[in-house]
Amino acid sequence: MANPFAIRALAHPAIAETYPLSTDIYRELYSFFFSSKEFLRWCGSECPWQLHCYGGPGSGKTTLCALVVQHLQAHAENPEVVSAFVQADVLSNETIFLEDFLATVYHQVHAFGRVEYKSVDLFDKYEDACQAGRRSAVRIELLREALHASFSQSAPCFLVMDGIDRCSAALRLLIERELQDLQSLGVRIMVSARLRVFEKPLEATCDTDETDDVLKLFLECSKCEETVLCFPCKERGEVCPICETAEYLIESYDIVNFGIGQIPPQSMRDFVAWDLEKEHGDLGLKSSCHDKPPLSSLGALILRNQDGSTPQSLLERILEQAENNIGIAKLRLDNFHNAQSLEDVESIGDRLPPNIVFQFDTAVRNIETQPASQGDLGLRAIAAAAENNAGVPAANVERWLRPKSSKFPPRSVEDVLQSANGFLISANMEEENIRIYHASFFMYVAQNYNASLLWARSQLHFDRAFRSRTNISTLMSETKIKSPPLFSRVLSFDSSPRSDESDKGSPSILSRSSTTSYFVGARRPTNG
Repeated sequence: MANPFAIRALAHPAIAETYPLSTDIYRELYSFFFSSKEFLRWCGSECPWQLHCYGGPGSGKTTLCALVVQHLQAHAENPEVVSAFVQADVLSNETIFLEDFLATVYHQVHAFGRVEYKSVDLFDKYEDACQAGRRSAVRIELLREALHASFSQSAPCFLVMDGIDRCSAALRLLIERELQDLQSLGVRIMVSARLRVFEKPLEATCDTDETDDVLKLFLECSKCEETVLCFPCKERGEVCPICETAEYLIESYDIVNFGIGQIPPQSMRDFVAWDLEKEHGDLGLKSSCHDKPPLSSLGALILRNQDGSTPQSLLERILEQAENNIGIAKLRLDNFHNAQSLEDVESIGDRLPPNIVFQFDTAVRNIETQPASQGDLGLRAIAAAAENNAGVPAANVERWLRPKSSKFPPRSVEDVLQSANGFLISANMEEENIRIYHASFFMYVAQNYNASLLWARSQLHFDRAFRSRTNISTLMSETKIKSPPLFSRVLSFDSSPRSDESDKGSPSILSRSSTTSYFVGARRPTNG
């Protein structure tokens, strides 16, 4: 009997094979990545590890992945590049996503002309299984075998996947397993996510080089398990001094993390100058923009202004506020471009502008869409980390979170960071501090722009001796951002613990469904 549900979409709506790049993108912004030892090694032959590019919200991960695809197609010896961009959060129907992800990869590989008989035969069996209504485990296994058979005799290709952390934790584990299997077949894998892969930091120095530089990439002797060599020494013909051979020198790691969250200062400066002069004409910033438009009216006002902001001082202000985050820099630049007067320009730095507040409001709502226990954990962890702009010891965060009743408490720092969707960071699993990813978001949380985060703070169990947020005024003066108007520290909360199945509509608890741009105090909603 034919399966009446066999008609399937071409691909899961959250998966896109390409990401369109703007024609006026500033490609030099990521030159530090394309010239890095990690990327060049990954592009080379027989690379045994995956490249994981990580960075907080707004760090340009998706743009970078699209640029990598273009770069490989133009310069790689084997330009067969498979790409998958996860465009939306996938928190349910994980097996459907997994099946469609494998199908997307298969179709792209097949389009390269990899027509292996075994692979085609297995894919035909997969389509027959779909028509017959076979269970998903059978379909996925046939699809997996068809994909793997595509690499049986041909040269490997590249696979670039953006946004893997938009998948649920369970789905991400499944996808990572599929990527590991493809890597074992010679496919070179690059993945982007907001958080690094948590592992013990690799700290190695070369045993045959006189310098003590810590190496990110190195070779270990798999026979004696003691010798470490850097690649330059290996290229000069050095061997393991214990085994007296280079035969057993291997890269023993399977993942290399590469942080792109902090654009190099000079690259960011060049980008901001380029963007300002691309929009407003020659402001004397000596940017690389070759097609400067005529001087805008706002640009002319700034150049004639003798007492206030100069183009150089405006550039410095934007750089200070952006903190090398490309997303924040673009939002700040948008505010400048939309200014109508010198007064508007001068006021841009005095507050969190509406477009940044809107971005953060949306981010908080996305955290809340997670399962209740995970969403609550993310909000409370963010509120805890906002007690100090330099970060809070993980032990303190754990203690403040502990009284909250939960069936599934976090088991590691990684669990806490993942629940916050990248808005919290910690350099590695052994670092003591958990901190907010950017000063602008710290201000947003600490100054109570958001009702949900204000509620989350009321659920923390602070030590009696703890004095919170003692350095907010200092940070405010440094960043020249004022608190929301009419801000009040007089709060009224029911701070009793909430269960995972708590009634969010209860009139005795501040509703977490509302997200306000400027929050003035907190009061329990009253009936009638």
